[in-house]
Amino acid sequence: MTLATAESDAPFHLYRPHQGTTTDRNVSRVWLRLEPDVEVALLYHSGVIAFVGPFQFGDPGSFFEAQQADGANGRANVCG
Repeated sequence: MTLATAESDAPFHLYRPHQGTTTDRNVSRVWLRLEPDVEVALLYHSGVIAFVGPFQFGDPGSFFEAQQADGANGRANVCG
């Protein structure tokens, strides 16, 4: 399967890394699972594997704000 096919067949946007050895040019294999849960796996030549799926916790902003309020050590930034 190609990255383009996974992008068109997945029912969500495929956000993916674009840094160093994890760019679209370095994808070696693509896996798309449609059932029972939709998931895309991207294997890069560097050995990095990225799993992409729909966000499962409602509104992402609210989820990360709640994590911070609970004392999670992290930071959320709005991109775009």
